[in-house]
Amino acid sequence: AYDSTVDFDDWIPEKPSPFDPPMSDADFYKIYGPVFKRNLRFAVTKKQNPDKQNKRGKKGGQKRSKEVAIQPPNFGDDDMHIDQVHEFYDYWARFESWRDYSLAAAEILKHDVDSAEGRYEKRYMEKEIKKKATAMKREENARISRLVENAMAADPRLRRYKREVALAKKRAQEEKAAKKRAKEEAEQARIALEAQLQAEKEELERSKAAAVKAEKEAKKNILRKSRQLFRKLSFQAYEHHQQSKSSCSSSWNNLEDANDDIDLLCKQLSAVELDSLSDALGGSQALLSESSSSSSSVNVEALALVKESATKRREAANEEKMKQKQRLKQAREKSEIAEERKKAENAKKPWSKEEISALAKAVRKYPAGGANRWETIATFVNNLLRLETPRTKEECVAQFNAAATKAPSTVTKQTNNNASAGDDDENAWSAEDDKLLQAGLAKFPASMDKNERWSSIAKGVPGKSKKECVQRFKAIREALKN
Repeated sequence: AYDSTVDFDDWIPEKPSPFDPPMSDADFYKIYGPVFKRNLRFAVTKKQNPDKQNKRGKKGGQKRSKEVAIQPPNFGDDDMHIDQVHEFYDYWARFESWRDYSLAAAEILKHDVDSAEGRYEKRYMEKEIKKKATAMKREENARISRLVENAMAADPRLRRYKREVALAKKRAQEEKAAKKRAKEEAEQARIALEAQLQAEKEELERSKAAAVKAEKEAKKNILRKSRQLFRKLSFQAYEHHQQSKSSCSSSWNNLEDANDDIDLLCKQLSAVELDSLSDALGGSQALLSESSSSSSSVNVEALALVKESATKRREAANEEKMKQKQRLKQAREKSEIAEERKKAENAKKPWSKEEISALAKAVRKYPAGGANRWETIATFVNNLLRLETPRTKEECVAQFNAAATKAPSTVTKQTNNNASAGDDDENAWSAEDDKLLQAGLAKFPASMDKNERWSSIAKGVPGKSKKECVQRFKAIREALKN
Protein backbone atom coordinates (compact mmCIF):
# COMPACT_ATOMS: atom_id res chain seq x y z
CA ALA A 1 0.00 0.00 0.00
CA TYR A 2 2.93 2.31 0.72
CA ASP A 3 4.34 1.88 -2.80
CA SER A 4 0.99 3.01 -4.14
CA THR A 5 1.35 6.36 -2.36
CA VAL A 6 4.61 7.23 -4.12
CA ASP A 7 4.19 10.06 -6.61
CA PHE A 8 3.19 8.69 -10.01
CA ASP A 9 2.37 10.41 -13.29
CA ASP A 10 -1.22 9.33 -14.15
CA TRP A 11 -1.31 11.36 -17.36
CA ILE A 12 -2.46 9.61 -20.53
CA PRO A 13 -2.79 11.03 -24.06
CA GLU A 14 -6.31 12.12 -24.91
CA LYS A 15 -8.10 11.16 -28.11
CA PRO A 16 -7.74 13.97 -30.69
CA SER A 17 -10.88 15.73 -31.81
CA PRO A 18 -12.11 15.35 -35.44
CA PHE A 19 -10.88 18.87 -36.16
CA ASP A 20 -7.29 18.21 -35.00
CA PRO A 21 -4.71 16.95 -37.51
CA PRO A 22 -4.04 13.20 -37.25
CA MET A 23 -1.10 12.02 -35.18
CA SER A 24 1.94 10.95 -37.16
CA ASP A 25 3.33 7.45 -36.83
CA ALA A 26 6.55 8.66 -35.19
CA ASP A 27 4.62 10.74 -32.66
CA PHE A 28 2.43 7.75 -31.77
CA TYR A 29 5.36 5.54 -30.85
CA LYS A 30 7.12 8.45 -29.11
CA ILE A 31 4.10 9.40 -26.98
CA TYR A 32 2.30 6.10 -26.19
CA GLY A 33 5.34 3.88 -25.76
CA PRO A 34 6.59 5.58 -22.52
CA VAL A 35 3.04 5.79 -21.10
CA PHE A 36 2.47 2.01 -21.40
CA LYS A 37 5.94 1.35 -20.06
CA ARG A 38 5.33 3.66 -17.07
CA ASN A 39 2.03 2.01 -16.16
CA LEU A 40 3.63 -1.44 -16.19
CA ARG A 41 4.92 -0.52 -12.72
CA PHE A 42 1.61 -1.64 -11.18
CA ALA A 43 1.18 -4.80 -13.31
CA VAL A 44 0.53 -8.00 -11.37
CA THR A 45 3.33 -10.40 -12.17
CA LYS A 46 1.94 -13.73 -13.40
CA LYS A 47 3.92 -16.92 -13.12
CA GLN A 48 3.60 -20.32 -14.71
CA ASN A 49 5.23 -23.69 -14.17
CA PRO A 50 7.05 -24.83 -17.34
CA ASP A 51 6.98 -28.42 -16.12
CA LYS A 52 3.34 -29.31 -15.44
CA GLN A 53 4.20 -32.69 -13.85
CA ASN A 54 5.72 -32.54 -10.36
CA LYS A 55 8.90 -34.52 -9.80
CA ARG A 56 9.28 -36.80 -6.77
CA GLY A 57 12.26 -36.50 -4.51
CA LYS A 58 14.43 -39.30 -3.21
CA LYS A 59 12.36 -39.82 -0.06
CA GLY A 60 9.07 -39.98 -1.94
CA GLY A 61 8.16 -36.36 -1.32
CA GLN A 62 7.13 -33.91 -4.00
CA LYS A 63 9.53 -31.37 -5.39
CA ARG A 64 8.06 -28.33 -7.11
CA SER A 65 9.73 -27.07 -10.26
CA LYS A 66 10.75 -23.44 -10.38
CA GLU A 67 8.02 -21.06 -11.53
CA VAL A 68 8.84 -18.56 -14.29
CA ALA A 69 7.36 -15.05 -14.44
CA ILE A 70 5.33 -14.23 -17.55
CA GLN A 71 6.71 -11.18 -19.27
CA PRO A 72 4.13 -8.71 -20.60
CA PRO A 73 4.11 -8.16 -24.39
CA ASN A 74 6.17 -5.30 -25.79
CA PHE A 75 4.68 -2.16 -27.27
CA GLY A 76 6.76 -2.80 -30.39
CA ASP A 77 7.36 -0.64 -33.43
CA ASP A 78 5.94 -0.15 -36.92
CA ASP A 79 7.34 -3.49 -38.17
CA MET A 80 5.62 -5.50 -35.46
CA HIS A 81 3.35 -8.32 -36.75
CA ILE A 82 -0.37 -7.65 -36.43
CA ASP A 83 -0.89 -10.78 -34.29
CA GLN A 84 1.59 -9.44 -31.74
CA VAL A 85 -0.19 -6.08 -31.83
CA HIS A 86 -3.48 -7.77 -31.01
CA GLU A 87 -1.76 -9.76 -28.26
CA PHE A 88 -0.42 -6.53 -26.76
CA TYR A 89 -3.84 -4.84 -26.65
CA ASP A 90 -5.53 -8.03 -25.37
CA TYR A 91 -3.10 -7.96 -22.43
CA TRP A 92 -3.87 -4.34 -21.59
CA ALA A 93 -7.62 -4.87 -22.06
CA ARG A 94 -7.37 -7.42 -19.20
CA PHE A 95 -4.72 -5.50 -17.29
CA GLU A 96 -4.52 -6.36 -13.59
CA SER A 97 -3.08 -3.70 -11.26
CA TRP A 98 -1.82 -4.26 -7.71
CA ARG A 99 -2.12 -0.54 -6.93
CA ASP A 100 -3.75 -0.06 -3.51
CA TYR A 101 -5.63 3.10 -2.59
CA SER A 102 -6.25 2.35 1.11
CA LEU A 103 -3.76 4.95 2.49
CA ALA A 104 -4.77 7.52 -0.10
CA ALA A 105 -8.42 7.01 0.79
CA ALA A 106 -7.65 7.37 4.52
CA GLU A 107 -5.81 10.61 3.89
CA ILE A 108 -8.63 11.98 1.77
CA LEU A 109 -11.23 11.02 4.39
CA LYS A 110 -8.88 12.01 7.26
CA HIS A 111 -9.61 8.77 9.08
CA ASP A 112 -6.98 7.42 11.47
CA VAL A 113 -7.99 3.91 12.33
CA ASP A 114 -5.41 3.62 15.10
CA SER A 115 -6.83 6.63 16.93
CA ALA A 116 -10.41 5.37 16.88
CA GLU A 117 -12.12 5.54 20.30
CA GLY A 118 -13.97 2.26 19.93
CA ARG A 119 -14.37 -0.74 17.81
CA TYR A 120 -17.59 0.56 16.24
CA GLU A 121 -15.87 3.74 15.16
CA LYS A 122 -12.94 1.69 13.88
CA ARG A 123 -15.25 -0.53 11.85
CA TYR A 124 -16.99 2.53 10.47
CA MET A 125 -13.67 4.09 9.41
CA GLU A 126 -12.48 0.85 7.79
CA LYS A 127 -15.75 0.58 5.88
CA GLU A 128 -15.57 4.16 4.60
CA ILE A 129 -11.90 3.78 3.66
CA LYS A 130 -12.65 0.56 1.77
CA LYS A 131 -15.54 2.18 -0.05
CA LYS A 132 -13.42 5.14 -1.10
CA ALA A 133 -10.49 2.94 -2.11
CA THR A 134 -12.80 0.82 -4.27
CA ALA A 135 -14.08 3.94 -6.04
CA MET A 136 -10.51 5.15 -6.65
CA LYS A 137 -9.54 1.68 -7.95
CA ARG A 138 -12.49 1.83 -10.33
CA GLU A 139 -11.30 5.22 -11.59
CA GLU A 140 -7.82 3.74 -12.09
CA ASN A 141 -9.23 0.88 -14.18
CA ALA A 142 -11.25 3.38 -16.24
CA ARG A 143 -8.06 5.37 -16.82
CA ILE A 144 -6.24 2.26 -18.13
CA SER A 145 -9.21 1.38 -20.35
CA ARG A 146 -9.25 4.90 -21.75
CA LEU A 147 -5.53 4.66 -22.42
CA VAL A 148 -6.01 1.40 -24.36
CA GLU A 149 -8.95 2.80 -26.30
CA ASN A 150 -7.08 5.99 -27.27
CA ALA A 151 -4.00 4.02 -28.28
CA MET A 152 -5.98 1.60 -30.46
CA ALA A 153 -7.69 4.51 -32.18
CA ALA A 154 -4.35 6.19 -32.98
CA ASP A 155 -2.24 3.07 -33.63
CA PRO A 156 -1.07 3.19 -37.31
CA ARG A 157 -0.64 -0.58 -37.34
CA LEU A 158 -4.32 -1.16 -36.51
CA ARG A 159 -5.41 1.52 -38.95
CA ARG A 160 -3.32 -0.12 -41.63
CA TYR A 161 -4.78 -3.53 -40.73
CA LYS A 162 -8.34 -2.14 -40.89
CA ARG A 163 -7.62 -0.70 -44.32
CA GLU A 164 -6.26 -4.05 -45.48
CA VAL A 165 -9.30 -5.87 -44.09
CA ALA A 166 -11.63 -3.35 -45.75
CA LEU A 167 -9.76 -3.72 -49.05
CA ALA A 168 -9.87 -7.51 -48.79
CA LYS A 169 -13.60 -7.35 -48.00
CA LYS A 170 -14.15 -4.99 -50.92
CA ARG A 171 -12.19 -7.27 -53.23
CA ALA A 172 -14.22 -10.26 -52.03
CA GLN A 173 -17.43 -8.36 -52.65
CA GLU A 174 -16.22 -7.30 -56.08
CA GLU A 175 -15.22 -10.88 -56.92
CA LYS A 176 -18.61 -12.11 -55.72
CA ALA A 177 -20.37 -9.43 -57.76
CA ALA A 178 -18.21 -10.30 -60.78
CA LYS A 179 -19.07 -14.00 -60.42
CA LYS A 180 -22.72 -13.11 -60.08
CA ARG A 181 -22.56 -10.90 -63.17
CA ALA A 182 -20.73 -13.63 -65.08
CA LYS A 183 -23.34 -16.15 -64.02
CA GLU A 184 -26.18 -13.82 -65.02
CA GLU A 185 -24.49 -13.07 -68.34
CA ALA A 186 -23.98 -16.80 -68.95
CA GLU A 187 -27.64 -17.42 -68.11
CA GLN A 188 -28.73 -14.60 -70.39
CA ALA A 189 -26.48 -15.96 -73.15
CA ARG A 190 -27.96 -19.43 -72.64
CA ILE A 191 -31.51 -18.06 -72.79
CA ALA A 192 -30.64 -16.02 -75.88
CA LEU A 193 -29.07 -19.09 -77.51
CA GLU A 194 -32.10 -21.22 -76.68
CA ALA A 195 -34.39 -18.50 -78.04
CA GLN A 196 -32.28 -18.31 -81.21
CA LEU A 197 -32.31 -22.09 -81.63
CA GLN A 198 -36.06 -22.16 -80.99
CA ALA A 199 -36.58 -19.36 -83.52
CA GLU A 200 -34.44 -21.21 -86.08
CA LYS A 201 -36.35 -24.41 -85.39
CA GLU A 202 -39.68 -22.66 -85.79
CA GLU A 203 -38.44 -20.97 -88.96
CA LEU A 204 -37.29 -24.34 -90.30
CA GLU A 205 -40.65 -25.90 -89.43
CA ARG A 206 -42.45 -23.00 -91.10
CA SER A 207 -40.30 -23.33 -94.20
CA LYS A 208 -40.92 -27.10 -94.27
CA ALA A 209 -44.65 -26.55 -93.79
CA ALA A 210 -44.60 -23.93 -96.53
CA ALA A 211 -42.70 -26.29 -98.82
CA VAL A 212 -45.14 -29.11 -98.07
CA LYS A 213 -48.05 -26.77 -98.65
CA ALA A 214 -46.53 -25.49 -101.88
CA GLU A 215 -45.90 -29.06 -103.03
CA LYS A 216 -49.46 -30.01 -102.12
CA GLU A 217 -50.80 -26.97 -103.97
CA ALA A 218 -48.62 -27.81 -106.98
CA LYS A 219 -49.95 -31.36 -107.00
CA LYS A 220 -53.49 -30.06 -106.68
CA ASN A 221 -52.92 -27.67 -109.59
CA ILE A 222 -51.41 -30.45 -111.69
CA LEU A 223 -54.31 -32.74 -110.84
CA ARG A 224 -56.82 -29.97 -111.57
CA LYS A 225 -55.23 -29.25 -114.96
CA SER A 226 -55.05 -32.96 -115.76
CA ARG A 227 -58.75 -33.30 -114.91
CA GLN A 228 -59.65 -30.26 -117.02
CA LEU A 229 -57.68 -31.55 -120.01
CA PHE A 230 -59.14 -35.02 -119.65
CA ARG A 231 -62.71 -33.67 -119.38
CA LYS A 232 -62.27 -31.43 -122.46
CA LEU A 233 -60.74 -34.21 -124.54
CA SER A 234 -63.33 -36.77 -123.44
CA PHE A 235 -66.31 -34.53 -124.15
CA GLN A 236 -64.74 -33.38 -127.42
CA ALA A 237 -64.26 -36.98 -128.53
CA TYR A 238 -67.80 -37.83 -127.43
CA GLU A 239 -69.21 -34.92 -129.49
CA HIS A 240 -67.28 -36.03 -132.58
CA HIS A 241 -68.48 -39.56 -131.99
CA GLN A 242 -72.09 -38.38 -131.86
CA GLN A 243 -71.68 -36.17 -134.93
CA SER A 244 -70.19 -39.00 -136.93
CA LYS A 245 -73.13 -41.20 -135.90
CA SER A 246 -70.77 -44.10 -135.49
CA SER A 247 -72.28 -47.37 -134.43
CA CYS A 248 -69.28 -48.18 -132.22
CA SER A 249 -70.60 -50.02 -129.17
CA SER A 250 -67.58 -49.04 -127.12
CA SER A 251 -68.90 -45.51 -126.56
CA TRP A 252 -71.73 -44.31 -124.34
CA ASN A 253 -75.35 -44.22 -125.37
CA ASN A 254 -76.07 -40.83 -123.78
CA LEU A 255 -74.28 -37.82 -122.33
CA GLU A 256 -75.34 -38.59 -118.74
CA ASP A 257 -73.57 -41.98 -118.73
CA ALA A 258 -70.50 -40.37 -120.25
CA ASN A 259 -70.51 -37.63 -117.61
CA ASP A 260 -70.84 -40.20 -114.78
CA ASP A 261 -67.89 -42.25 -116.04
CA ILE A 262 -65.71 -39.20 -116.64
CA ASP A 263 -66.49 -37.87 -113.10
CA LEU A 264 -65.67 -41.28 -111.62
CA LEU A 265 -62.27 -41.36 -113.35
CA CYS A 266 -61.50 -37.77 -112.36
CA LYS A 267 -62.21 -38.59 -108.69
CA GLN A 268 -60.30 -41.87 -108.52
CA LEU A 269 -57.38 -41.56 -110.94
CA SER A 270 -54.13 -39.76 -110.27
CA ALA A 271 -52.67 -37.01 -112.45
CA VAL A 272 -50.32 -39.48 -114.18
CA GLU A 273 -53.16 -41.87 -115.00
CA LEU A 274 -55.34 -39.02 -116.28
CA ASP A 275 -52.49 -37.71 -118.43
CA SER A 276 -52.06 -41.21 -119.87
CA LEU A 277 -55.73 -41.29 -120.94
CA SER A 278 -55.47 -37.71 -122.23
CA ASP A 279 -52.47 -38.69 -124.38
CA ALA A 280 -54.49 -41.59 -125.78
CA LEU A 281 -57.22 -39.11 -126.72
CA GLY A 282 -54.70 -36.87 -128.48
CA GLY A 283 -53.33 -34.67 -125.70
CA SER A 284 -53.31 -30.90 -125.49
CA GLN A 285 -52.08 -30.69 -129.12
CA ALA A 286 -55.41 -32.11 -130.20
CA LEU A 287 -57.24 -29.23 -128.50
CA LEU A 288 -54.96 -26.65 -130.16
CA SER A 289 -55.37 -28.13 -133.60
CA GLU A 290 -59.07 -28.51 -132.96
CA SER A 291 -59.43 -24.76 -132.36
CA SER A 292 -57.33 -23.85 -135.41
CA SER A 293 -58.91 -26.23 -137.98
CA SER A 294 -62.29 -27.62 -138.72
CA SER A 295 -61.13 -31.23 -138.96
CA SER A 296 -61.14 -33.39 -135.83
CA SER A 297 -57.77 -34.31 -134.36
CA VAL A 298 -59.14 -36.00 -131.22
CA ASN A 299 -58.78 -39.78 -131.14
CA VAL A 300 -62.39 -40.90 -130.91
CA GLU A 301 -61.38 -44.54 -130.77
CA ALA A 302 -59.73 -43.91 -127.37
CA LEU A 303 -63.21 -43.47 -125.87
CA ALA A 304 -63.33 -47.24 -125.65
CA LEU A 305 -60.28 -47.16 -123.38
CA VAL A 306 -61.86 -44.43 -121.24
CA LYS A 307 -65.11 -46.37 -120.89
CA GLU A 308 -63.24 -49.57 -120.13
CA SER A 309 -61.23 -47.83 -117.37
CA ALA A 310 -64.42 -46.43 -115.84
CA THR A 311 -66.09 -49.84 -115.99
CA LYS A 312 -63.13 -51.50 -114.25
CA ARG A 313 -63.08 -48.84 -111.55
CA ARG A 314 -66.81 -49.16 -110.95
CA GLU A 315 -66.62 -52.96 -110.83
CA ALA A 316 -63.66 -52.78 -108.43
CA ALA A 317 -65.55 -50.34 -106.19
CA ASN A 318 -68.64 -52.54 -106.22
CA GLU A 319 -66.56 -55.59 -105.47
CA GLU A 320 -64.87 -53.81 -102.54
CA LYS A 321 -68.25 -52.70 -101.27
CA MET A 322 -69.57 -56.27 -101.44
CA LYS A 323 -66.47 -57.52 -99.59
CA GLN A 324 -66.99 -54.88 -96.91
CA LYS A 325 -70.63 -55.89 -96.52
CA GLN A 326 -69.59 -59.52 -96.34
CA ARG A 327 -67.00 -58.77 -93.66
CA LEU A 328 -69.54 -56.82 -91.63
CA LYS A 329 -72.06 -59.63 -91.99
CA GLN A 330 -69.52 -62.23 -90.89
CA ALA A 331 -68.49 -60.11 -87.89
CA ARG A 332 -72.14 -59.63 -86.93
CA GLU A 333 -72.83 -63.36 -87.27
CA LYS A 334 -69.77 -64.19 -85.15
CA SER A 335 -70.93 -61.74 -82.49
CA GLU A 336 -74.43 -63.20 -82.50
CA ILE A 337 -73.08 -66.74 -82.29
CA ALA A 338 -70.80 -65.80 -79.39
CA GLU A 339 -73.66 -64.09 -77.60
CA GLU A 340 -75.96 -67.07 -78.12
CA ARG A 341 -73.23 -69.41 -76.89
CA LYS A 342 -72.72 -67.24 -73.83
CA LYS A 343 -76.46 -67.17 -73.14
CA ALA A 344 -76.62 -70.95 -73.54
CA GLU A 345 -73.70 -71.44 -71.16
CA ASN A 346 -75.32 -69.13 -68.61
CA ALA A 347 -78.67 -70.85 -69.04
CA LYS A 348 -77.03 -74.23 -68.40
CA LYS A 349 -75.33 -72.91 -65.28
CA PRO A 350 -77.64 -73.59 -62.30
CA TRP A 351 -78.50 -70.88 -59.82
CA SER A 352 -76.75 -71.25 -56.48
CA LYS A 353 -78.44 -70.62 -53.14
CA GLU A 354 -76.52 -67.35 -52.78
CA GLU A 355 -77.73 -66.17 -56.20
CA ILE A 356 -81.37 -67.12 -55.46
CA SER A 357 -81.16 -65.35 -52.08
CA ALA A 358 -79.70 -62.25 -53.74
CA LEU A 359 -82.47 -62.38 -56.38
CA ALA A 360 -85.11 -62.56 -53.63
CA LYS A 361 -83.57 -59.53 -51.91
CA ALA A 362 -83.49 -57.60 -55.18
CA VAL A 363 -87.12 -58.45 -55.97
CA ARG A 364 -88.19 -57.17 -52.56
CA LYS A 365 -85.98 -54.10 -52.80
CA TYR A 366 -87.11 -53.12 -56.32
CA PRO A 367 -90.87 -53.85 -56.56
CA ALA A 368 -92.82 -53.92 -59.80
CA GLY A 369 -93.66 -50.62 -61.45
CA GLY A 370 -90.16 -49.09 -61.37
CA ALA A 371 -88.27 -48.06 -64.47
CA ASN A 372 -85.81 -50.66 -65.81
CA ARG A 373 -86.68 -52.93 -62.90
CA TRP A 374 -85.06 -56.14 -64.13
CA GLU A 375 -81.89 -54.40 -65.34
CA THR A 376 -81.57 -52.94 -61.83
CA ILE A 377 -82.23 -56.35 -60.23
CA ALA A 378 -79.55 -58.02 -62.41
CA THR A 379 -77.05 -55.28 -61.55
CA PHE A 380 -77.83 -55.69 -57.82
CA VAL A 381 -77.25 -59.47 -57.95
CA ASN A 382 -73.98 -59.13 -59.90
CA ASN A 383 -72.59 -56.38 -57.65
CA LEU A 384 -73.58 -58.18 -54.46
CA LEU A 385 -71.97 -61.52 -55.36
CA ARG A 386 -69.22 -60.25 -57.71
CA LEU A 387 -69.91 -63.04 -60.20
CA GLU A 388 -67.28 -63.95 -62.78
CA THR A 389 -70.07 -64.47 -65.35
CA PRO A 390 -72.72 -61.81 -64.65
CA ARG A 391 -76.39 -62.76 -64.77
CA THR A 392 -78.49 -61.00 -67.40
CA LYS A 393 -81.94 -59.56 -66.87
CA GLU A 394 -83.44 -62.37 -69.01
CA GLU A 395 -81.94 -64.98 -66.67
CA CYS A 396 -83.29 -63.15 -63.64
CA VAL A 397 -86.79 -62.99 -65.17
CA ALA A 398 -86.67 -66.69 -66.12
CA GLN A 399 -85.53 -67.71 -62.62
CA PHE A 400 -88.24 -65.60 -61.01
CA ASN A 401 -90.94 -67.11 -63.23
CA ALA A 402 -89.62 -70.60 -62.54
CA ALA A 403 -89.74 -69.96 -58.80
CA ALA A 404 -93.27 -68.56 -59.06
CA THR A 405 -94.36 -71.67 -61.05
CA LYS A 406 -92.86 -74.01 -58.45
CA ALA A 407 -94.68 -72.17 -55.66
CA PRO A 408 -97.81 -73.90 -54.29
CA SER A 409 -100.80 -73.23 -56.54
CA THR A 410 -103.13 -73.27 -53.60
CA VAL A 411 -102.91 -71.76 -50.22
CA THR A 412 -105.99 -73.29 -48.66
CA LYS A 413 -104.29 -76.71 -48.31
CA GLN A 414 -102.10 -75.36 -45.56
CA THR A 415 -104.97 -74.06 -43.46
CA ASN A 416 -107.99 -76.22 -44.31
CA ASN A 417 -107.35 -80.01 -44.44
CA ASN A 418 -111.04 -80.69 -45.20
CA ALA A 419 -111.13 -78.61 -48.40
CA SER A 420 -112.41 -80.41 -51.48
CA ALA A 421 -110.77 -80.66 -54.88
CA GLY A 422 -113.28 -78.19 -56.21
CA ASP A 423 -112.15 -75.68 -53.62
CA ASP A 424 -108.54 -76.19 -54.76
CA ASP A 425 -109.46 -75.32 -58.31
CA GLU A 426 -111.36 -72.25 -57.17
CA ASN A 427 -108.44 -70.98 -54.99
CA ALA A 428 -105.70 -71.67 -57.59
CA TRP A 429 -103.56 -68.67 -58.54
CA SER A 430 -103.29 -67.86 -62.23
CA ALA A 431 -100.52 -65.86 -63.92
CA GLU A 432 -102.90 -62.89 -64.13
CA ASP A 433 -103.52 -63.11 -60.37
CA ASP A 434 -99.75 -63.08 -59.73
CA LYS A 435 -99.34 -59.96 -61.91
CA LEU A 436 -102.15 -58.20 -60.03
CA LEU A 437 -100.53 -59.19 -56.71
CA GLN A 438 -97.16 -57.78 -57.84
CA ALA A 439 -98.82 -54.59 -59.00
CA GLY A 440 -100.49 -54.22 -55.60
CA LEU A 441 -97.20 -54.80 -53.78
CA ALA A 442 -95.59 -52.05 -55.88
CA LYS A 443 -98.50 -49.66 -55.46
CA PHE A 444 -98.87 -49.99 -51.68
CA PRO A 445 -95.44 -49.75 -49.97
CA ALA A 446 -94.43 -51.57 -46.78
CA SER A 447 -94.39 -48.27 -44.88
CA MET A 448 -98.22 -48.40 -44.68
CA ASP A 449 -100.14 -50.00 -41.86
CA LYS A 450 -99.92 -53.78 -42.36
CA ASN A 451 -103.69 -54.51 -42.25
CA GLU A 452 -104.55 -51.51 -44.37
CA ARG A 453 -101.86 -52.41 -46.91
CA TRP A 454 -102.94 -56.03 -47.41
CA SER A 455 -106.60 -55.04 -47.51
CA SER A 456 -105.83 -52.60 -50.30
CA ILE A 457 -103.76 -55.24 -52.14
CA ALA A 458 -106.59 -57.82 -51.83
CA LYS A 459 -109.05 -55.35 -53.34
CA GLY A 460 -106.85 -55.19 -56.45
CA VAL A 461 -106.89 -59.03 -56.86
CA PRO A 462 -110.47 -60.14 -57.68
CA GLY A 463 -111.62 -63.29 -55.91
CA LYS A 464 -108.73 -63.30 -53.41
CA SER A 465 -108.91 -62.44 -49.74
CA LYS A 466 -106.34 -60.57 -47.68
CA LYS A 467 -105.21 -63.83 -46.06
CA GLU A 468 -104.81 -65.55 -49.42
CA CYS A 469 -102.71 -62.67 -50.75
CA VAL A 470 -100.40 -62.80 -47.71
CA GLN A 471 -100.01 -66.57 -47.98
CA ARG A 472 -99.30 -66.34 -51.72
CA PHE A 473 -96.61 -63.71 -51.10
CA LYS A 474 -94.97 -65.87 -48.43
CA ALA A 475 -95.11 -68.93 -50.70
CA ILE A 476 -93.36 -67.09 -53.56
CA ARG A 477 -90.72 -65.74 -51.15
CA GLU A 478 -89.98 -69.21 -49.75
CA ALA A 479 -89.76 -70.60 -53.28
CA LEU A 480 -87.19 -67.96 -54.17
CA LYS A 481 -85.16 -68.78 -51.05
CA ASN A 482 -85.20 -72.51 -51.73
